[in-house]
Amino acid sequence: MNIGGKWEGINILHTDPGAEESLSCKACGMEMEVHRSVIGPTQRFEAMAEKEHEHDLWFCVNNRLDWHALLVNLTVEQSVTSSPSLKAFIQQDINAIKAEHIAGE
Repeated sequence: MNIGGKWEGINILHTDPGAEESLSCKACGMEMEVHRSVIGPTQRFEAMAEKEHEHDLWFCVNNRLDWHALLVNLTVEQSVTSSPSLKAFIQQDINAIKAEHIAGE
C-alpha cells in the first residue's frame, strides 16, 4: 500500500512492539529507524474505523530523497511483473542507482 509516497512493506513497516531488533529497507538495504510503541492505526481501514493499537513503526532514513523514491517505484514494478526478463532489466537499474548513492554498493 502506498502511504504518502512510501510503500508499506518496502520502506515503511509496522511490527508488534519489540518484535524486531533491526530491519532493513527492502528498496535500498539501509538499516531502518524505528519509533517504538506507537499508538495508532496501521492500515487504512483501521484508521477509517477509528481503531488503534500499539506497534513499532519502521521507516527508511532515505525516504525523502528522490533517488530513493525511484528505487521504491522500481522495487514495486519488479515485484508485480511476471516477466523474468523485465525483472532482470529492472534489477540492472536498481543496482545502478544503489551504486551511485549508497556507499559500498
